[in-house]
Amino acid sequence: MFKYVPPFVGGMATRYNPISQQVEVGLEPMLTSPMPLLLATHIRAFEQKPDITTTTSGDLASYDHQTAMNTTMRHVLLMNPAGDQHLLRLIALEAPAGNYDAWRIELAYQPVQLPLGLAGGKVNRPLPGRLVYRDWYRTKMVMSVDLTTGKEEALADGILPSVGANRWLGYGDTSGAYVVRDAAGKVRHSIRFGEQVLGPVLAADGMRLLGSVYRPGPDVRYGSVRLPGAAVLAVGIFDSEGREIVAIPGYDDANWAPDGKLIATGKLTDPGLFEIDPRTKTVRPIDAGIASPSQPCISADGRTIAFITGNRIWLVDRDGSNLRQVLPGGFSQQRPVFSPDGTKIAAVICNTIAADMTGEVFVIDLVTKEVTPLRNRTGQALVPDTSSRL
Repeated sequence: MFKYVPPFVGGMATRYNPISQQVEVGLEPMLTSPMPLLLATHIRAFEQKPDITTTTSGDLASYDHQTAMNTTMRHVLLMNPAGDQHLLRLIALEAPAGNYDAWRIELAYQPVQLPLGLAGGKVNRPLPGRLVYRDWYRTKMVMSVDLTTGKEEALADGILPSVGANRWLGYGDTSGAYVVRDAAGKVRHSIRFGEQVLGPVLAADGMRLLGSVYRPGPDVRYGSVRLPGAAVLAVGIFDSEGREIVAIPGYDDANWAPDGKLIATGKLTDPGLFEIDPRTKTVRPIDAGIASPSQPCISADGRTIAFITGNRIWLVDRDGSNLRQVLPGGFSQQRPVFSPDGTKIAAVICNTIAADMTGEVFVIDLVTKEVTPLRNRTGQALVPDTSSRL
């Protein structure tokens, strides 16, 4: 958790190497006079006891790896690489000048759990549930984050994750197969498609997948000659062996509705948001005039659809009524997904590095419009691969 380092003299100074996570001795002085140092991954000393109800995990993550101790610094807040957080209280400090072997420090400590949030930002309330995403910045793994505690768990080395209602997980592995695991982590299916399947999404039962595929378009007649038409995008559904169940040409970027129907967009940048019944191939326009929608997601009660157009999150009722924008301003928004109770949306709000290539996950309250930055328990932001759904 932490180390106590007595001072070095003769021009030497102690320092913490965050790469090796070792205490090293350097020639450059780091303190103007010898005094005890406490070293940890993140640590800071305070004269007054810090208010741990208004200090966020992001604040603690921004603290340095060392802090100098004296009799006025009575409290210490620290965190180790695993995210365990402790509040220390200085009980005694004896530092007779010149007699470094006689120096002694005594501390009492207690575990604490800081609220999750952005450094210096508003303290977040814990959110129920989990978020699954593919990490882009740190691990490159499919991760699961408990939104109450911020605890992260690596689920798989893969891409394009999707989750069924029974907590089954689907993802593309490093060999090119699409793997489906149950809630216990057992591999149930390892599917190898004979074609490119874009944006695969696991059904709630874990037994079917949908994705965008290319299928032959309508035949073209030149006089008496009939030629096959150019390939067009289609929404395809496959079984657990990778066999096609049905394909509906002319649509794209689909997602499952709770009743087994599909919510899909027009192909590529074509306008329109549509409901598809895969059993009958019946297509019903929800709103055929929406410009270039993408990334549709439907609430658990099946009543509301979230989607992206113009790099912003929009909502529309499933009958096509009540079209409204969630957040009018701000940076580009991507990958919306409803919370299980339908009152919130998690989404990627992109930063200024690139319009839609990198950003952090935020939760938007659909009633209050409060925007909550998500953090893991070590205070780090959740930065997903924006090609993957949340």
